[in-house]
Amino acid sequence: MGWIYGIGRSASDLENVWWSRIEKHLHDSEYPLPILMIQSFHPFGDNGTALGAFTPFIDKWNAEGKSPQIIMATPKMWWDAVAEYSDKLPTIRGDWTDYWNFGAISSARETSIDQQNRIRLRTADALGAVVLGQDPPAKWTAKSFAEYRSEAWESELLYGEHTWGADVAMRLPTSEDTATQWHHKAHYAYQARSLSLMLQRDALGDFSHLIDRESSEDLLVFNPLPWSREISGEVPQSILFPRGLPEDTTSTRHYQDHYVGVEQLLKAIDGEGFHLVSPLKPDVNIRALPPTKVPGYGYSVVKRETLLDILSESIVSDEKSVENDRYRLSFDKDKGGIVSWYDKKLDREWIDTSTGYPLNGYVHETVADREHEWPRRLIFEMNWHAERIEQQRGWKPDWQAERSQPTAVIEHKVIRTPLGSHIVQKLEAPGCEGHLLQRVYLPNTGEYIECESWWALGPDEHPEATYLLFPFNLPDATARRDLGGQVMEPEQDQIPGTCRDYYTAQQWVDFNNGEFGMMISTSENPMVQLGDFHFGHKFSLGHSLFLGWVTNTYWETNFRASQPGPVYARYRLQPYQGAFDEAQAHHFGLDVAHARPLFQHLGENTADDNYMYPTNGSLLSLPDPDSQVLTVHIKPAVEESGIIVRLLNASDEEQVVTIGSGLLQIVKAHKCSLLEVPEDVLDVLDGEVSLHLSPRRVTTIQLEVSHSVRR
Repeated sequence: MGWIYGIGRSASDLENVWWSRIEKHLHDSEYPLPILMIQSFHPFGDNGTALGAFTPFIDKWNAEGKSPQIIMATPKMWWDAVAEYSDKLPTIRGDWTDYWNFGAISSARETSIDQQNRIRLRTADALGAVVLGQDPPAKWTAKSFAEYRSEAWESELLYGEHTWGADVAMRLPTSEDTATQWHHKAHYAYQARSLSLMLQRDALGDFSHLIDRESSEDLLVFNPLPWSREISGEVPQSILFPRGLPEDTTSTRHYQDHYVGVEQLLKAIDGEGFHLVSPLKPDVNIRALPPTKVPGYGYSVVKRETLLDILSESIVSDEKSVENDRYRLSFDKDKGGIVSWYDKKLDREWIDTSTGYPLNGYVHETVADREHEWPRRLIFEMNWHAERIEQQRGWKPDWQAERSQPTAVIEHKVIRTPLGSHIVQKLEAPGCEGHLLQRVYLPNTGEYIECESWWALGPDEHPEATYLLFPFNLPDATARRDLGGQVMEPEQDQIPGTCRDYYTAQQWVDFNNGEFGMMISTSENPMVQLGDFHFGHKFSLGHSLFLGWVTNTYWETNFRASQPGPVYARYRLQPYQGAFDEAQAHHFGLDVAHARPLFQHLGENTADDNYMYPTNGSLLSLPDPDSQVLTVHIKPAVEESGIIVRLLNASDEEQVVTIGSGLLQIVKAHKCSLLEVPEDVLDVLDGEVSLHLSPRRVTTIQLEVSHSVRR
């Protein structure tokens, strides 16, 4: 605002017009300090260069003795100046919720990819911490980590940085500047994807060389989380056939994407698929691991003969209702979605039918006026040069939206497999190029259901958004979201004036009314609205309605005018009885984020078969999640040898935790700074390290471990 006030531009405007307005504003708002910070930038925009006119203007103003005195200051100079008045400053606690963050879903596909990149990089680090500590370190992991780890993490982080594209991206969507800056941005997500896949592959492959096995046909299953888990799921063909498919098959292509298994399954059973992806010829049977217990931060070796043959044991039908021992799901075969979710254990219906939306209901939203010359101005318009000191909120709460839902179910199939039932619907849906494909997975065992959706968007530059809605029967509930390992309750835990319209959630959102609750995973689709459609509106929860906000093209600059191509969304839902439990929510969110099993074939023996580790075990004993302490990151130490473990005390009380030896024997330990500089020596007693963790703080520990040879 400094330039608008006249600083660097007009002494007369500053002295005779603006300063009196500023003083009145400070008086009316009871501003307590005798100093004021005014930010300013080049008149051509906040991304402009430094303006040379500021310095001579300020020098002349001060030399003439005008009031107030103006000082060109760095942030440090400001805080030094304000320090003596700190007793006059109010303290405000809460989340500084960002208005810009909804730009993440102007490129929804890349954002989902980036979410998975982070999971893979953390898994690669957890494995790399082990194999790089060998003497000598594993060759492939050492090479790839040295060359690519830093670039992979940098790409992952820079994709998430808030600058999404060119300032002309909306006004000139086909310009070279727009295309160039978008490709710079998108490249970060795809580069991190390639590197994270390679780093995880190399680390898992080298780790497998350390593991004992009875047969080269055995498979390794790795669990990167600190608690024991029951792991199940499809085994990739590249793991089943590491040296290529048998001679009687024709395809050697390996698919990693989650949805291809469903497409393969449909085609294998009745020769038909929904053709969202390229038609596949099922050259080999789909094999899956049955629920198998794998130790925390550890692994198990499984026999190939224990795998299930999904295709030969599957049954296809078109039933309206599907159930397991816990739940009964009923589907709308005319318009799509789940219309009843009955909990037999709790004798409870989980869907709020009063909202008019089914569970997993798709909604396409656009600005209703398609004739307006600049329809985004109907959502947001800010007069950046207004004559008021305080700039008013630019959102237009009365903007008119047109919302529509699927019009018809083209196909409805139920596929019962040895692990659970897949209910797949193909729908005619507005805003989609082609059809909307939705899958609901009801496992034979387990307390959850999982909803996946795939659709493709077209090149339409009219502002639009797509949602998946989940109305829950939880009256008078409180909503909470995961904010990087912290719990944030909308309104209650927010700084005044910050965004209430929409939120990002790292791993989960929870609704709870004291008696019952519902956890929703957001590991791949982080943008949400809560209670109702709130874009541009004041927040109120109202219904326990979760809106998975998957895509939008609403902002007037920087973000993409359209995002043609495929979109993917995945939400896992898990109801429970009782009050909200933060530790349980974190446990759930991380478990879903790491839901895809990590397999490695054991067909590559070491030269001397002198395996270091037995057929299953934990590498370290890490804090139990019930202690409300999260293991945020396990990674190789940067400067020194050893393993870095970062712990977050996700509670409001001090916690005492222990890190214990597993197959890795703890020899020494240090408490470190966040930059991994060793500070305090920690006592190691009987292979264990105990330490006190301050509330809501991250603590970094460096461990030196010995790698004991088993035989």
